[in-house]
Amino acid sequence: VNRTDNAVWFSFADICMPPRSQQDYLALVQQYNIIIVSHVPKLTENNKNILMLFIRFIDVLYDAKIVLIFSAAASVDAIFADVMHID
Repeated sequence: VNRTDNAVWFSFADICMPPRSQQDYLALVQQYNIIIVSHVPKLTENNKNILMLFIRFIDVLYDAKIVLIFSAAASVDAIFADVMHID
C-alpha cells in the first residue's frame, strides 16, 4: 500500500480478495479523496465472492464521490463480460 495525504494505492488482491466489510471501505473514503487500484483481473463465474466485494467497494466510492483510478487486465466492459454474459 502506498499513500499520500489524499490518495492511496492498493493492488486488487489487497483490497478485494481478503474478506472485507462495507465498514472497511467507508473508513477509506473518510481518509482519502483518490483511490488507485492496480491489477484488476477479468472476473468470472468462479470468483463471485471477489466480484461482490469489488462491486461493494465501487458502490461505496461512488456514493462518497471518491475518484477511482484502476488498471485492469481488460476493458471495463470485458472485466465483467463472463459474469454478466456481455459480448
